[in-house]
Amino acid sequence: MANFGRPNTPRPTKTSVMAGVSVPYTDAKLAGHALVTYKVGTERRWRYWNTDIVTLTEKGVITLNSGGWHTMSTKAKINAILSDLAKTDGSTMRVHLWADKGVWTLNGSTFFDGIQLLLSTGEITNLTLAAKQQERTKLVISRVKVYCDALRKHLEAVGPVVPTNDDCDACCEDSDPVPAPGEHNDHLWSHIVGAPSLNGTLVLNALEWAGWSESMTYYHYLYKCPRPTQESQPLRRDIARMITGCVRRYLKNRLGV
Repeated sequence: MANFGRPNTPRPTKTSVMAGVSVPYTDAKLAGHALVTYKVGTERRWRYWNTDIVTLTEKGVITLNSGGWHTMSTKAKINAILSDLAKTDGSTMRVHLWADKGVWTLNGSTFFDGIQLLLSTGEITNLTLAAKQQERTKLVISRVKVYCDALRKHLEAVGPVVPTNDDCDACCEDSDPVPAPGEHNDHLWSHIVGAPSLNGTLVLNALEWAGWSESMTYYHYLYKCPRPTQESQPLRRDIARMITGCVRRYLKNRLGV
């Protein structure tokens, strides 16, 4: 079965979670499933899979980071850590990370990777970036919806969008990083900012990102593509919507929402 979240991996250990840490660290210990807490200098960090999701400085500044993984498990880990930190002596912090229709919010501000708050009060310290991210999030979600609605209708009425050698180079390489807060992934943004530019390679990238195996992708998608002896076959509604859902999550992830 496909894993619609983080890629399929063996059961995580402290060693595997810390494998990507390139700076000297101390006091590393497991704090939950795929969660390790450790220190870098005077900073305390909590690392979930391959992402430092919470960082606490000596001065009491907390930095949150999803690594682009806006999943229920990532949100739950962050909330659990924040709840524990709120029990620190002298702290009046009362914060919680919520999800509303796929959009994360923290104390009324749209969440973004790098959002910072004070341990003492829970006050968000980089509100300018938070406001900028809130406007950007609304725009990205609206454009992703337009793109995915067009894709779903095409899949149900015509069939798969065929991957070709003429698809854009960036999609073929699929190497764009998640953008910084308030910025766009220019390549993917170019596909959705105007009239939707449907792209078969983008769909395949999204399915691979969502954890689809090659056989699953072939059976549900590539097998329906036109051949010399066969026309393109419209997809069943449930399959079309499942594929569209993967593309929606992929675009939001790669656009930093």
